[in-house]
Amino acid sequence: MATPAETVESLVKLGVIVHDAVGGKKVDWTTFLNSPDFNNVKIPVEGILKSISTQDVKNAIDAASQKQATLLGSGTLADLPTDKLLQYSALARLKVQLAANEAAHTEALGSFLDWLTGSALPVLLTVAPIVLPLLL
Repeated sequence: MATPAETVESLVKLGVIVHDAVGGKKVDWTTFLNSPDFNNVKIPVEGILKSISTQDVKNAIDAASQKQATLLGSGTLADLPTDKLLQYSALARLKVQLAANEAAHTEALGSFLDWLTGSALPVLLTVAPIVLPLLL
């Protein structure tokens, strides 16, 4: 079982591998999954996919929720200083992407990779530097 930080790191790594393999452009996933470009990254992609369980994603969502509660304490969002508000917001964005991952992960691999490279990766790259230290 992966830690929440490891789950986020694995999704970022997987997203970057696939994004680079498709050249950062919109692709037909069926064609891509049958292409030499995918074959070049198939082993690491499958390895990372196997390392991320649905429970790992749920645990990361739960950990993010717990960190948000810790940041809030008994106060409100309005009480948080700017740096803590940014952390709270980054955790919220992470939770939204991970919740979307749960839905995408049950779909075909192409749908999952489309979600990962198109929706999740830009958010994960933005929030990872903020949330990873919080999830350790």
